[in-house]
Amino acid sequence: MLGFSTLRGSDPSHHIYELRMYHIRPGKIDALKARFGDHTDAIFRRHNMKSIGYWVPEDAPSSQNLFVYILEHPSRQKAEGKGPPSKPIRNGKR
Repeated sequence: MLGFSTLRGSDPSHHIYELRMYHIRPGKIDALKARFGDHTDAIFRRHNMKSIGYWVPEDAPSSQNLFVYILEHPSRQKAEGKGPPSKPIRNGKR
C-alpha cells in the first residue's frame, strides 16, 4: 500500500492506495474486464473503496494474463480491515 501526502502546506491526504495484480488463465481477460465493469466496482463502492484505474499490458505474454488496478482507501485502518467478500460471482449472484 502507498500513502501520499501533499508538499505545498495543505492538509495531507490520508488516503491509501493499493496496487493489485491478477494473473489470469489464458483466454479469461475479457471475462474479468466485464466482471469488474458489471459487478466488482459496485462491490468496492459499497465497501468505501474507489477504483482509480485498470490496466492490461500491451505486450504479450502479459497482455493475455495480467490485470492491474489501483484502489483508493479512505484510511490505512479501512485498507487493513475486512474488504469485499471473496466468493466468486457466477451468473451475477454470490
